[in-house]
Amino acid sequence: MRKNHYIIVLDVEGMSNAKPYNIGYIIGDRKGTIIQQRSYALPNNFWENLQNCLPAREMTHKNLQEILADFGAGDERKYNYISNCDFIEQFNKDIEEYKISQVWAYNCIFDNGAIRRLYDLIPLPEVDWCDIWSAIAASCLYNKKYVKWCLKNNFVTDKGNIKSSAEVVYAYLTNNVAFCEEHTALADVWIEYEILLKVFKSKKKLEKKQKKAIWKTLGEIRDNI
Repeated sequence: MRKNHYIIVLDVEGMSNAKPYNIGYIIGDRKGTIIQQRSYALPNNFWENLQNCLPAREMTHKNLQEILADFGAGDERKYNYISNCDFIEQFNKDIEEYKISQVWAYNCIFDNGAIRRLYDLIPLPEVDWCDIWSAIAASCLYNKKYVKWCLKNNFVTDKGNIKSSAEVVYAYLTNNVAFCEEHTALADVWIEYEILLKVFKSKKKLEKKQKKAIWKTLGEIRDNI
């Protein structure tokens, strides 16, 4: 595996059974220095997501409406409109040029699956897909302080499970209970990168893969408060 201090932090928007329509990623180091950022809209996949968006209809419609409106913004465009093939070419180029060995994402199983659907029969570059969610849980969330904060601020599911989404975790780390995630790829990458930097600064053992359901571990802590 190639060694380098640069990593990719990536986020995708799209349904779990469709190719992503929005991908954002940044290339930076473990100290917070950003050297590149990418924000893509992939029009080839709009209709596929609209046909399958019932579980997240409101968010999907909102995002695609914003992307389509952005298309007419000229030089002020928020998104780079790109084909699936051109995205693959650029992503491969960035991994090679910056000698990337790790791609980080929050709940990386979802993001890795989405990227693999884009590549279809083409093999993904050889990189290690790492999970920010597992890393921040192991370093900063598995304690009574976090669980008590979630209970106090009603960050629990309908079933009573402690929430640990990127939105909730960022609100906790920044002490901003009112924080709302934008749910567009590049904007979400920025907060996920900040969460990851918190992991690196903790100097604790790095947990890169999901080994146990996070909500179960948080539930065990809750039950022992």
